[in-house]
Amino acid sequence: MRSFEKSLIITFTCLVMAMCQETSGTKYSLEQVGNIIQQFNETIEAEKLEKVKLQSTISNLQAELESFKNQSNANKEMNEKEMIEINRLDKMSRTGTSCSSIANLESGTFFLDTDGLKIAEAPYEAFCKMPERTTVVGNDFSSTFDRCDAQFCSEKQIQYSAPMPQLKLLLKKSPSCEQEVKFECQTAKIVDIQKTQNGFEEVSYLQWRDSNGNYNNFSSGENCDKNGPQMMSDTFKLTDRTLLPVTAVRYGPLRFELQQAKIFVSKLKCDPYDDPAIGDRLDDIDSKLEKLKTTTDDISNNADRLDDVDSKLEKLKTTQAGTIWFDASRTSMDGWTDGWITITYNDVKKSSTTGDGSPDGISTSTGIFICAIKGAYKFDFAAVKYYSKSGNIRLMQNGNVQNYMLNTDSSSHNIVSLIAILDLVPGDKVWMETHKKLYADGSGRRITFTGFLLEAKEN
Repeated sequence: MRSFEKSLIITFTCLVMAMCQETSGTKYSLEQVGNIIQQFNETIEAEKLEKVKLQSTISNLQAELESFKNQSNANKEMNEKEMIEINRLDKMSRTGTSCSSIANLESGTFFLDTDGLKIAEAPYEAFCKMPERTTVVGNDFSSTFDRCDAQFCSEKQIQYSAPMPQLKLLLKKSPSCEQEVKFECQTAKIVDIQKTQNGFEEVSYLQWRDSNGNYNNFSSGENCDKNGPQMMSDTFKLTDRTLLPVTAVRYGPLRFELQQAKIFVSKLKCDPYDDPAIGDRLDDIDSKLEKLKTTTDDISNNADRLDDVDSKLEKLKTTQAGTIWFDASRTSMDGWTDGWITITYNDVKKSSTTGDGSPDGISTSTGIFICAIKGAYKFDFAAVKYYSKSGNIRLMQNGNVQNYMLNTDSSSHNIVSLIAILDLVPGDKVWMETHKKLYADGSGRRITFTGFLLEAKEN
């Protein structure tokens, strides 16, 4: 019995007793009766408050229980995701370029990166069978061909999670690979012999598509070509590494209810090939890192050379085409004799600087232009030969002939000239030579030699 009910009974009993006592002659005052009723009311309120507290406590416990269940489920899902990620990372930590590179491990599924660790295509999952080190890629495929009326009308695609460039490289590196194809048939031939106007010819109904996108016929089947009413099968082993893997199979026609045709294609299996051990690859990486460190040290030690390059580049920016030039001329050749001689000049006009801060690019006394800024230069020379002599001139660079002009017409005065573009570096010397005395009567600029910078280049 609840305490609330007990209180009611006790209070009711007290009232009855009071009434009985009054009947028996014992009287209760109104104040005493009021106190009893007040006590009764207080007892009821206290019981109500206790009941509310109890209900609140139960609700809180239920909420905590539900929260615990939700957290438990969330932890379970998180643990499952963590385990999946741990398994994936575990496989990634055992990534190799081939099953041979992880041959010390037990058989299992690993990530292979045939084209080199993290070089081009993404790694792919493959099963490495140990200790044979056989590589197995893909999944076994099976399907039933659909009913249709045309030749090769029902086609089934075969997908691989591995990138095709990786698979082709695996096939190329492996000494041998294979896929097995099983064709189950019921009154469904693989090859039929049909009569034509020219005799007989084979008609194929079953083909497979190679990695290059071309379709290939299956040879005739020993069992299916008997066209029997019961289920039979023929198995084919494909080993041409230049064509594998199988990317699709197709069959047709398949018109009648009695006919059935099913196809099964195995995983791609490849035999092991020699692959550098992980230790060898790590040694190679260490060697490259050491070389890179040496190169970095060289760059650091040659910081002053980089500063020098910056300085030269800045000077190159301010040395534009045409900023270096000269115009030399001669008005007389008195006292000159025949034979190769360097032409000097009476007057020279030139740019204010040759690019290196020096005002001396060419002098009248030597007739030699000295290069100060690396670049392409254009040179022009023009003169008049005597009517009784041939004109024979040449442009020289550091003692070597760069351009040559000969005029053998001795009947009159004729102009002899040449133009040349030379790539020069600082210190190169350029000048003109003549084999015969040139015409110059002192009345004007009869002999001229000009040059200017076309394009400055970095030293």
